[in-house]
Amino acid sequence: MKKINYINNQSKIFTKDLITIGVVLRAYGIFGWILIKLFLDDKNIFFYARKIWFFDPNSLKLFSIKILNKKNHGNYVLANLYGITDRNLATKLQGYYLKISINDFPKLLSSDTFYWFNLIDCIVENIHGKLLGTVTEIIQNKVHSILRIIQSSTEIICTKKYKKKYGILIPFIKIFIKNVDIIKKKIIVDWD
Repeated sequence: MKKINYINNQSKIFTKDLITIGVVLRAYGIFGWILIKLFLDDKNIFFYARKIWFFDPNSLKLFSIKILNKKNHGNYVLANLYGITDRNLATKLQGYYLKISINDFPKLLSSDTFYWFNLIDCIVENIHGKLLGTVTEIIQNKVHSILRIIQSSTEIICTKKYKKKYGILIPFIKIFIKNVDIIKKKIIVDWD
């Protein structure tokens, strides 16, 4: 493969600013196109991103390849990459994650909307000031999103095995979410 810009493991400051936006599902056609599943509600973020990074979860390598063409394909997108000229080369990228810089995301117009990556690592307290833990994951389901909160203390006293295994699961809806402060990385919830 030509024109690959690798990032070494010492570039952790830079890589913290990269957000995973999709995954390469498979090669598409015989001319080296790839089929991509995006994790975005707005596909335009992918189309207008200045630079796309590819992350190999097996070797932990992060690199960029110039994208020559991008186009919609139903619920997916297709991309043609520089130096990837046939199906065999494209197949090697299967399972790689796509990342873009936080700076490539459009500015949000409303104070009560956020990107999910802004919520990860937020401290969660209930309305009585009790620390519940830290947001580690956003779970999507058909009805609403759910915050997974893991207690940061090593001395977790849980009477239920469920809390030990899964943490606290709080639906991300107005009834339970009282305040989100992205600057302070703090979420207040009505939860015990």
